[in-house]
Amino acid sequence: MNQELNLFEETENTDISPDISQSYAYAEVLVTLPFGDVFDYRYYTDIPLRPGSIVQIPFGKRTLYGVVSTLKDTTDTPPQKIKDIQGMIEWGALTPHDLDFLHWMSDYTMIPKGLVLKMFLSVPAAFEEEKPSYAYVLNKGFSGKLTEKQRQVVRTLEGCSMPLSNPDIQKNAKVSAAIIKGALAKGALTLVPLKNSLNQPDPDFITLSYSPEQQEAVTTLKKSVAAQQYEALLIDGVTGSGKTEVYFEAIAQALKEKRQSVVLLPEISLTPQWLERFEKRFGAPPVRWHSQMTPAQRRKAWRQIAKGSASVVVGARSALMLPYPNLGLIIVDEEHETSYKQEESAIYHARDMAVAKAYH
Repeated sequence: MNQELNLFEETENTDISPDISQSYAYAEVLVTLPFGDVFDYRYYTDIPLRPGSIVQIPFGKRTLYGVVSTLKDTTDTPPQKIKDIQGMIEWGALTPHDLDFLHWMSDYTMIPKGLVLKMFLSVPAAFEEEKPSYAYVLNKGFSGKLTEKQRQVVRTLEGCSMPLSNPDIQKNAKVSAAIIKGALAKGALTLVPLKNSLNQPDPDFITLSYSPEQQEAVTTLKKSVAAQQYEALLIDGVTGSGKTEVYFEAIAQALKEKRQSVVLLPEISLTPQWLERFEKRFGAPPVRWHSQMTPAQRRKAWRQIAKGSASVVVGARSALMLPYPNLGLIIVDEEHETSYKQEESAIYHARDMAVAKAYH
C-alpha cells in the first residue's frame, strides 16, 4: 500500500483485523462496478471519512476504489463477512453536489450507480503514489570533455533561465535521450526536482472591448457567476459574432470568485486555434481533457482537477464527469452538436447532464 493510502499502523497487512482498543463503525460504499447497491465496510472512527470520501477496498479477490455513500453505527452484514476499508485518498473526494448528481443521473438515465461512479473515477492510476519528476541544470564546475552533440545540450541549457526536462532538451537541442544521459554521466549536468506547479489563467491578463450587444451579454454572465446560484443561460449569435470571447468573461469572473470552470467542446472543435485564443485572453493555457491524451497526461490532469489546482478545464463531453471540488461554471460550446450524445456503454446527453449537474 503506498503512503498516500496508508491510514493504519499495520502497513504490511492489508487484511486489517479490528483492534478492540479502537472504536469502529461502518460505511456504505459504492463501487465502480455495474451495481446499483452499496456494500458495507468497517472502518476505525479515527479515520476522517465522510460521504464522498474515495476509499480503497477489497472486493472479492480484487482491490477496488469506491466512494463512501453513508456512515452508520451498525450493519446487518455478518461479522465474519464484513471487510475493512484499506485506505482513503486524502487529497480528493466527491462533493455532496457530486453525490446528489450521481444518484439523480443514475435514476434518470437508468445507468447503474456504479457505472456513473466509474465515470467520475475514470483514472484509478491517479491514486497511486506520484513519481517525482526531474529536470536538468548545468554543472557550472564541469571542465571535462564532451562530444559535439553533448555540447549542444550544454548550449541549450546556457540559453535557458530555468531547468529543462528531458523532452524539452531533446526538442530544443535536437538530440536523443542517450546524448543527455551521456552528458549527465560525465558530470556536465545535474538533476534537480521538477516542481509540478500549474501556470494559472489570469482574469485580468488583457481587457477586451465589446459592442453594446456583447457587453449586455457579458454583464449578464458575470452577474450570474458572481451570484453563485443556479442559472441556465443561452448565448445566441452567428458564426464569428464573438460568442467565445463573451463567455471568456464568465470564466474570468469565476476565476475572480476562486471557482473552477469547465468548458465542454465537441472534440473536433478542441483545436490549437481555440487554445491560442484562450491563452491570448488569460496568459496561460487551460487544463485539457480529451480522448487523445496519454495515460500519464490523464493521470496528471485528473489529479489537478480533483485537487482544485486546475482552475479552468476544457474538454470533450467526458470532462463533465470529473470530481471538481469547487465548480462554479459550466459552459457547453456549440450545444447543438450531436457529439455530446454518448451512445455506447452509459447512454446520456452531455448538454442535458451539464444543466442537471449545475442544478445539483
